[in-house]
Amino acid sequence: MALILKPLELQAYFDDSGERDQAVGVCVASVDAWSIFETEWQGVLDRFHVKWFHAVAFENRKLGFATERESERTPFLNALLDVLVRNITPITGGAFVCAIAGPELVEHLRNRGLKGKGKPESKKTPREIWVGRMVETLSDPYSVCLGQALKVTLELAVGGQDTVGIYISDQPNRTESIEYIRKMLHGVPRFTERLAGFDYGKNLQPKVILPLQAADFAAYYLGKKKRNPSNSRAWVADKLQPQFLTIVPDPGWLTEGWI
Repeated sequence: MALILKPLELQAYFDDSGERDQAVGVCVASVDAWSIFETEWQGVLDRFHVKWFHAVAFENRKLGFATERESERTPFLNALLDVLVRNITPITGGAFVCAIAGPELVEHLRNRGLKGKGKPESKKTPREIWVGRMVETLSDPYSVCLGQALKVTLELAVGGQDTVGIYISDQPNRTESIEYIRKMLHGVPRFTERLAGFDYGKNLQPKVILPLQAADFAAYYLGKKKRNPSNSRAWVADKLQPQFLTIVPDPGWLTEGWI
């Protein structure tokens, strides 16, 4: 008798890292796995007397990490990493996804966006406004990486016949672009059939939503490994790789493969 696997109810959390280059990291797992993750992750934070994890602050000794002893830094990082690889696994529908745009692509996209600016929106027709929004989204490195990361994440859900809820860390200056991507996503039937929800905005703060801290972790360390394979923290990305890692290399077009 063949073993029949039930579809999973997944949740995918998205956060970004980088300015000169851009990375959007995603951590995907089942609802049950995230519940266990939150208990274990909070336990590590409490044990090391840390309020919340942010990779850039940790690596640059800012915010709550300014006075952290050197002897605690590697054990702390290892403890967080162990929580991630224990709970985000193929068994839990887990995946680490990281969409990365290098410095050259980031500069190219931003220059394209500057060239695309025209007359004020108040003087544009509805179609001109729509086209302008598309150009703006396709010229923003974050939006391009987000679109590619969403595409990979939803393809994973399609392949497993699972459903997935999308949760995107608050991006105050990019809400219109994210909404544009959400609307575009709803024009792709194979994705909308698997979409259990799409949430973004002020309520999604990494300080209070622990899985978003995991997404920041993935964006920073996987992106850093892609940029410099021999960097001193490459071992962190290496520990993530045996699970289910997909790095989207230098995404160029948000709509590639969608329509």
